[in-house]
Amino acid sequence: MELRELHVFVTVVEEGGFSAAARRLHVSQPALSQTVSGLERQLRVKLLVRSRTGVRATDAGAALLGEARAVLARHDQALRTMARFAGGGGGVLRIGIPLEFPSRLLNPALAELAEACPDTRVQARHLSTAEQLAELHAVEGSPP
Repeated sequence: MELRELHVFVTVVEEGGFSAAARRLHVSQPALSQTVSGLERQLRVKLLVRSRTGVRATDAGAALLGEARAVLARHDQALRTMARFAGGGGGVLRIGIPLEFPSRLLNPALAELAEACPDTRVQARHLSTAEQLAELHAVEGSPP
């Protein structure tokens, strides 16, 4: 089994069909169908029940789905870990936020950032515009 095959299988199940999965993955529907059929032949089990309304996982498919998600998540974690050694991740992002900026607008964006970049620490500070400029000049080493 290859990671690509697992990714295709998970996407087909999540999307409920080959056409939607093909659109999500930007590949042709026949290519996805061939990939899943090849995986079924390789594992010697039927993974999906196909119908006019879409697909659903068989018992074997449901078992593979859980395992495939775990393998793909572990693969993603390994890539994130290695990115730290390559200098591609982590660090600190400092954000100056105007005092009047509503936190209800900022919190969802910060949550999305934390999920997308888990190794990046965010330091958000509520400052006036003048204080933000002074902090920016202090970091740059130039006078305000």
